[in-house]
Parts: sequence; C-alpha cells; structure tokens
Amino acid sequence: MRHPSRLPHARVLRLLVLAGGLAAFLIPVAVWAASASTYTLAVSSSSGRGSSVALSGDNLSGNAYIFVTPTSGVTKASFWLDNTAMSGTATHVESGAPLDFVGTDSAGKAKPWDTSKVAVGTHTISSKVVTSSGTTSFTTTFTVGSGATPKPTVTSTPKPTVTPTPTPTSPFPPPLQDPPWACPRPERAPWSCPARIRT
Repeated sequence: MRHPSRLPHARVLRLLVLAGGLAAFLIPVAVWAASASTYTLAVSSSSGRGSSVALSGDNLSGNAYIFVTPTSGVTKASFWLDNTAMSGTATHVESGAPLDFVGTDSAGKAKPWDTSKVAVGTHTISSKVVTSSGTTSFTTTFTVGSGATPKPTVTSTPKPTVTPTPTPTSPFPPPLQDPPWACPRPERAPWSCPARIRT
C-alpha cells in the first residue's frame, strides 16, 4: 500500500496528540481533492425534463427539451447550434439553473425546441459551461428526422385512352340491289323491268 503522502492529489496533515504530557504522536491524515463534474446535454420529450436521455447520438423529431446536467455550481451556460467553433453570438445563454437550450418559462419548465426548423440530418450543439472554478466547453452531436419514415407521394395514374375498334369490312362485294326506280311492280310486268344492276 502506498503512503498517503505519495498518492496523487493527497494533502497530508500532521496532528500533534499529547498523551498525559509525556509523549507525542504524529498521525498522517489524507485529504482528497474533489474531482470536477462532467457536464453533458440531456434531452426529454416533456417540459418537466422527465425520463431524459443523453442527447449524444440521439435521433430527434417534433419538440425536444434540451438542457445541461448537472447544474450544481454553474453560473452561466452558452449554446451554439451547428457552430462548433462557438464563434459570434451564442444561440442562447442561461445565467443560472435550470440550464435549458431554448430557455425556461416563468413556471420553471423548459421551452421546446422545434426540430422541424432545421434540415433532416446531423447537427451539433456546442456548450460552454462557466463555474466558479473554471470553464468547460464540449460539443454534442445528434440527428434530426433521419429515422422518420417519409410520407408517400400520391400521384394520379392517367386513365388509358380507349380506341374504338374499327368495323371489319367484308372481302365480298355487296349484294345486288335494285335501284328505287326499277321494277315498281315486277309481279305485273316482269318484262318491263331493266336488268338488275350492281350498285
């Protein structure tokens, strides 16, 4: 086992204990420095931030409620959408908890971010968290709408044009017909009728 004075981040205090004024003992006491908190972005489907999950790698649609966690000790949080350099004016700045990406309403609820306002695909939110001990910056990558099923496009199918079927013609000549002036009464005077003609 390593001596406490040789362990990292250890501070050794030596206490002087007097026992009846005859003897003195030195007792080493190790005091460990608290590690810094790791900040992340979480997302919820409700303004109360319940049932939240890590934003990193998540696929969003509709309204999303995004916030920094944990909030303990944070004095300021700034957010940049799709600006990993965090240049220029931040998309939003929170000056105290809760640290919501879009802001907090008067009832303490997170305001929604409408994901339909951005293109389908990969996006980032870069965050800068300020505490009394320093500043932490990090970028979170997620997607919007890439898992959604697109609505089918309805197209009308044109109706086929109906072509009339031609009337078949006979290969035979038409039958002989008498002209309307020929043989008005053939039964009385058959010899007076001219020969039958073909029309």
